[in-house]
Amino acid sequence: MRNNLNVSIRDEAILTTGYVASTVIENLQQYNEIVLYNYFTKGSLTSLNVKIESSIDGVTYASETNMSVSGADITLEKAVYNTTETGNFKIAIPISANYVKVSYQGVGTVTSSLLEAVAFLHEA
Repeated sequence: MRNNLNVSIRDEAILTTGYVASTVIENLQQYNEIVLYNYFTKGSLTSLNVKIESSIDGVTYASETNMSVSGADITLEKAVYNTTETGNFKIAIPISANYVKVSYQGVGTVTSSLLEAVAFLHEA
């Protein structure tokens, strides 16, 4: 029997213009995927940025990356999810760490913006 779990990582609150980390999701050894359910009200913002980091020790975190290839050159960039629309959206990521931290940043004027987030942990 699979042991899936929902974890509230951010109560509904107004966003800020600096990145703010959600509650760290811990003890992920038995899970192979996290689906982040984000409930976003744009308000006066231009957009929302979401950054996902993982760690094996809970101290040193590494960002998700995007890779592009040009000839023999491989370029890595830190991944940032961005949306410019009000609405509910999900981000599914594979887990290969014991800890995951999700940070949110509002871009623009934060008036009337709101965000709540829940993580759904899927067992291997």
